[in-house]
Parts: sequence; structure tokens; C-alpha cells
Amino acid sequence: MTVRTLFVGILFMQLLTACAQQNLAKTSTSSLVVTPNIVLAGALTARAPDLIKRQKAVVIDLRHPKEGIEAEAELMRSLEVPYFNLPIGPGSFNRTTVNQLDALLTEHAARPIVIHCASGNRAGLLWAALLKERGTSSSAATAAVSGIVTMPQINQAIENYNAEQTNAKQSND
Repeated sequence: MTVRTLFVGILFMQLLTACAQQNLAKTSTSSLVVTPNIVLAGALTARAPDLIKRQKAVVIDLRHPKEGIEAEAELMRSLEVPYFNLPIGPGSFNRTTVNQLDALLTEHAARPIVIHCASGNRAGLLWAALLKERGTSSSAATAAVSGIVTMPQINQAIENYNAEQTNAKQSND
């Protein structure tokens, strides 16, 4: 294999990755690509299931069952798309939820992943918390989700989580 062939192959793979990111970003009216294979999103569009199936993606839905997740869950199962529900709401967001997300991301690391809620705000909250757990600074974690987090109370929840984790780390040191 020549260097040129290798270079063309790498370039082609990068192009495929970019196309996959753009396609998954189209699954919602509000979305943010946070890694080459992870998209944070709000409510999924009507064409999302087809795009998700074609990309062989995994769906992590952060909405509560009372938000009407049954139809989406059933549709994803019928399309043989791995679908997981980690409901987040007032009083239900904690380190356990962050650890559950981390485990799902590790388990499905080789696949594209769509993490979504109704608006993208909870997806941003959970992603920022995960970044903080992985050692990212509070300011960098907050900045990483600024493109999808639009609600002041979610920004406050991110700040609170970051402060709690910083205090817990200092207590353990």
C-alpha cells in the first residue's frame, strides 16, 4: 500500500464520518455534534428514524414516559434500533444518571449515538455533567454545550452540578 493510497483512504473515512455527522444532526430541529459519533438533540423529526436506522445509530431518550415516549420507543424497536430511556427531570438528575450514560456510551462506542430530549436542554445538561465527571473543567463543560442549552434553569443546573462535583472532589482530596 502506498502512502497516497493510505492518505486517500484516511480522507475517505473522514468524509464518511463528516457525512454521518451531518445526517445525524438532521434528526432534530435543534442539534449539536459533540464528538465524531455523538449528537445531542431535541425532539426527533419525522425523517429521523430512517436516518438513524441507515446510520446504525443508538438512541438515548432523556424524556419521561409521561412525555409520550412509547410511540418512539416502539418505532425504534420495530426498526431494530437500540433504544434506551434515561429520564431526566427535576429531582431525577444525579450522578447515577451520568454513570448510566457513560456505561451506554462505552458499550456502544463503535456506533453513532443520538442523545435527545424534547428541546436538547436536558441532553446538554447530561453531556456537560459527563464531561465534568471525565475531568473536563467546569467552564469547558459549560462551553461545550452552549450551542444547545438555551434555558437559564438548565445553565444553573449545570453550574450547580459542576460546583457539587468540585466540592466532592476537594472533600476527597
